[in-house]
Amino acid sequence: MTWAWLSGREPTEEQIERAAARFPEMTPNEFRRVNRLAQSAYSLGTLAHVFLLVFFILADQLFMASYNVVSILVFAGGSYLHATDRQYAAGMVALSESIVHAVLAVVFVGLGPGFQFYLLFSLVMALIMPFLSRRERIVYSCVVTGSLIALAIYGLLFPPLQPLSTTWSIAALIANLLGACLFIAITIYRFNRMVIEAEGALEAEHERSEALLLNVLPAKIAGRLKAGEKIIADHSGEASILFADIVDFTGKSARMEPEKVVELLNEIFSAFDRLTERHDLEKIKTIGDAYMVAAGLPEPRADHAQAIARLALDMMAAARTCSLHLGIDIQIRIGINSGPVVSGVIGYRKFAYDLWGDTVNLAARMESTCEAGRIQITEETRQRLGDDYAVESRGAVEIKGKGLLETYYLIPRCPGKM
Repeated sequence: MTWAWLSGREPTEEQIERAAARFPEMTPNEFRRVNRLAQSAYSLGTLAHVFLLVFFILADQLFMASYNVVSILVFAGGSYLHATDRQYAAGMVALSESIVHAVLAVVFVGLGPGFQFYLLFSLVMALIMPFLSRRERIVYSCVVTGSLIALAIYGLLFPPLQPLSTTWSIAALIANLLGACLFIAITIYRFNRMVIEAEGALEAEHERSEALLLNVLPAKIAGRLKAGEKIIADHSGEASILFADIVDFTGKSARMEPEKVVELLNEIFSAFDRLTERHDLEKIKTIGDAYMVAAGLPEPRADHAQAIARLALDMMAAARTCSLHLGIDIQIRIGINSGPVVSGVIGYRKFAYDLWGDTVNLAARMESTCEAGRIQITEETRQRLGDDYAVESRGAVEIKGKGLLETYYLIPRCPGKM
């Protein structure tokens, strides 16, 4: 188990769930990072004590060699305890063993070989392991620091019980300095890599959130929300509103499988989305089989009527293309009106950018009273179009809440005109 986790094995979902119950302050991602780091530490500790076991045997230090057998079992056991959701116990056993090992090494062979330097590695591990509380980290840091000071004083005042020869002492000092530095470097490197991975994942999630926000809200409105603006309500004196609807969609959908209904709506509305984006207009929402677009807000533009007219004609062409592709007779009707509009963001969780006012209501009436395959516009829109587009009068139409109103049908643009 220890060797398999030398590079840090990913925890199972069951382990993550159990850790969440034991350490509610840790996120699953943080637990994954700590799990990998801890397993690497136990593996490194086991390898280090295997090396020390061989060293003490060769140096004829039988007591320290015997103790390192215990140390190997402690670190291998720590790996097992960690893997079986006893992370706190594993960490405390391993950290405590490091102090005991340093004390025994100084008592038996003295300060010269430098075995006390491994306490620095234990100190680093204690500081980055979230299984310990803040108070426990402070206490353990003080204990390690105090142990180093006490060992230094003891080593200067009392001779070792079983001193090493000069050759073995120099060899041990070089090996221990290199080992302690290597272990600390590996741990900090891995920790830094995990931080970089976490920051990369956070940045990717931020970009996804930004993209999602821009799919829900216009960029300018999203920017205002992120800037801390609580209530967003604007009045646009000049805008054009378009409603498009699939003719007899209810009847068609009743005779189709649910998957086909979704496929139909997705293909048509995706085509409309691409056109709306190409014309730099603002999709407001879809309501069932109805599609709503605005021109002239949230950013004002002088050619809002012309822009919405271009979109309407392209939407008619796109509907014909989708009809041929899907093998279904698809016709749409479109209604357009121009004038002042109130816009804003409503909602607390599933917030939405929406429009209100008589201009919006009349645009919806233009769509609902329109003939299949036609684009019906109001007098207000016709006036703003001027001579840029050809229209034909439909005559007076009874509009709910308005009475008789003169309306027009938009026909393909005149040659040479935008």
